[in-house]
Amino acid sequence: MVKERNIMEWIVIILFYSIGFGTVTSISAKSKNRDQLSWFIIGFFFGVFGLIASLVVEKLPKKGFKTPEPREKKICPECAEEIMLEAKVCRDCGRKFDESEIASVTSTSVNDPKVLQDLINKLSRDKSKG
Repeated sequence: MVKERNIMEWIVIILFYSIGFGTVTSISAKSKNRDQLSWFIIGFFFGVFGLIASLVVEKLPKKGFKTPEPREKKICPECAEEIMLEAKVCRDCGRKFDESEIASVTSTSVNDPKVLQDLINKLSRDKSKG
């Protein structure tokens, strides 16, 4: 009877030890953007070795919505509307761009005041001629 009680005490001690290391390992893994359940299981079965492993692993980047990169744009020479750099047809005036125009366009920044002023001057000259 005493021997059975002694075995039960050891089982309870080992169970608390495993749950404790599993929890601490899980918390450590969460701070590094890792899966908590998997790391709890590792800490539960491997104890201090699982905890050391969770402290050593690198931090993962957070998952979530990434802001898309701003796409480069160009200005239509007909209507001066801002369109995508890869556009073959202006959505505003319907002007078609041939492959050489698409390939030769550099990344003109529509936020650059000098570029915009040059374009406005060119369009006003073209309209006065025609």
